[in-house]
Amino acid sequence: MQQAQDTAQTIWGVWLAAGLLIAAALRMPRTAMVHLVAMLAIPGAFVAYVAAHN
Repeated sequence: MQQAQDTAQTIWGVWLAAGLLIAAALRMPRTAMVHLVAMLAIPGAFVAYVAAHN
């Protein structure tokens, strides 16, 4: 049960960070948007990996 709670908190944290980055990205040039997408893909893939192995 604790594991599931930790995973949920991790997903929430990543989602919250993604939302903040997207909000900031709306004021950035397109090049910065590409970098943000790449940065978000890494923790997103990690969360998906952790969720799949639990």
